[in-house]
Amino acid sequence: MADDLTVTAGGSTSVVLGELWEEAARLGVAEARCADWADRVDAVRIDMLGSRPVGPAGGPVVESPTLAVERAWFALRDMQDDARDLRFALDTASSGYGDVERMVASMWELGSRLGAHVFADATGFGAGVTASAVLGGAPFAMSLLIAGAIGGAWDPGATGRRILADPAFIDVIRTLPGTLDESALMAVGIAPPIARLLGARTRTPDAAAAALTAAAALGVLGSRALVEGPVSVVPATSAPNGAAKMQSVPPPIGVGELARRIPSPNHDEPQIAVERYDVDGERRFVVYVSGTVTFDPEPGGEPFDLTNDVYGVADDGLTGAVGTPESTGAAERAVRQALAEAGAEPGDPVMPVGFSAGGITAADLARAPDLAVPLAVTFGAPSGAASTGDVPVLSIEHVEDLVPATGGIDSGASGFARVTRRVFDDDGDHEPLASHSLELYRQTGALVDGNDDPVVLAFEARIVDFTGGASGRRSEWLATREPPT
Repeated sequence: MADDLTVTAGGSTSVVLGELWEEAARLGVAEARCADWADRVDAVRIDMLGSRPVGPAGGPVVESPTLAVERAWFALRDMQDDARDLRFALDTASSGYGDVERMVASMWELGSRLGAHVFADATGFGAGVTASAVLGGAPFAMSLLIAGAIGGAWDPGATGRRILADPAFIDVIRTLPGTLDESALMAVGIAPPIARLLGARTRTPDAAAAALTAAAALGVLGSRALVEGPVSVVPATSAPNGAAKMQSVPPPIGVGELARRIPSPNHDEPQIAVERYDVDGERRFVVYVSGTVTFDPEPGGEPFDLTNDVYGVADDGLTGAVGTPESTGAAERAVRQALAEAGAEPGDPVMPVGFSAGGITAADLARAPDLAVPLAVTFGAPSGAASTGDVPVLSIEHVEDLVPATGGIDSGASGFARVTRRVFDDDGDHEPLASHSLELYRQTGALVDGNDDPVVLAFEARIVDFTGGASGRRSEWLATREPPT
């Protein structure tokens, strides 16, 4: 398990760039100080010699105080030149690093697009060839895989687990929606340039919105899959007067503390926590949103389920969940109700914090025009796909975690920043989605608190400023959904 963190902001990696810039800044300070001291020594030397020498040959030829001063002057000038040269080299290296990173990203996208073209060509041989491949080649390949597993040549479980946690596979998942639509378009005869243009405009949220629209249409025929319904929230614990029981809490002082306060995604437990802070006469709220509790495609009483997840992603599509009974996911509607019950009014500042699908909700709240959201923090969530604009959003992700990639390609929001960490050894054998653990993300959050990257420090300063150092009052809420009939 590694403790190294990688920070990216604005599309470039800043864990390396940040260190390069920091060292370059130090060299700049050293250069300036050397120049200042050289000027001071030069003034002393001129007073001692009566005139400025043109070089070592022009100095005294015998040992004297003036010779020591002259040597110090030349040494300081040499140090100034060295610091300037090193600073220039670091600046050049940082620029080159960013260029290489952008080039690699472009090459990956190009490879994905070419893969779509090749796949379309392969499917263009006709239904007969496709059927032959499926009915003939697939069983043969499966036989080889089964024989290899029986003979001990490979462990299918371990291999599958390693594939699911492989960063390259996760990158494939991230780019998959943008290439499948291009493959389909080219397979039916659409010219590649046109298919590329149309496919580039289709992102994962758009695909999710299309799925919900189709589910709504099937709902007319009796299907209940991915059909949302009304939600309600009640206090997890109540005071004698029936109101939500409030607990006094200290203000969170960093990313790690935010992670520790997120409710765990367990059945029949509160999924939402709201903390109210009164700062200079202003109400401010931190809302913590749990992750997915069940992956049942048919919605039931638990609103933190697969249906909510799809709605949360679709909210950021070009059309949203058009043609569906509800316009937003159950979790977002439940969070808004919990905030209102906790005393929040329109215009009050809200900082959403979420894990997994709760991070989708946090990102959706950050982009909501009717809310005053100064920043949001997510853990193990596909929040990069949300069009959050210039709202600061910090996403904590594990390299081996598949879930953040399910949102597809990042939207390119200017305020979005990502911190990634590899939590397992390369040769480890772990269960699928083992890295998608709230407890592991809490550990990573604690590591983030000790990071001195400027991007991280800026977010942590915003967290502290938001609460103003005041104590808060925390309430927890249990959300339920009215299942569709």
